[in-house]
Amino acid sequence: MTFHATRAPKGSFTASPNPDINATVEFLKEHHASPNCQVLDARTDGEWDGTNDRGNKRVGRVPGAHHLEWLRFVHTDDSRKFLPAAEIQALLDGAGIERGKPTITYCQGGIRAAHAAFTMELLGYDNVRVYDGSMREWANREDTPLTTTA
Repeated sequence: MTFHATRAPKGSFTASPNPDINATVEFLKEHHASPNCQVLDARTDGEWDGTNDRGNKRVGRVPGAHHLEWLRFVHTDDSRKFLPAAEIQALLDGAGIERGKPTITYCQGGIRAAHAAFTMELLGYDNVRVYDGSMREWANREDTPLTTTA
């Protein structure tokens, strides 16, 4: 089998950030405890319960966060295909994530949080933001609250 590369048409592209899908540390500090917002922690169980610190100064989670590991959205076999939408919706429902409520996702460095946000967008959730700084920033500051209790 032979593959042939094609050239993309030449043109210009100007990137610009979309503040509606980004959450900064200050945004999360301001909104995490609000009853009008929900926070989704997409990290592993060990990161969630504090047994895996990932090199952070502090362990724990954002107070009030819901936990659903990002890998739960895909099949566990080598295909790594998304689960059917109804199964993903059941996982989100089971984690306490409410449709229509503004959501902030986080992980350790933003990648798994982006995957969780993308998955939610695929299911029609809107007003989902990714906290790109995630625990790499949050757990290494002294002015951010952490909890280790359920």
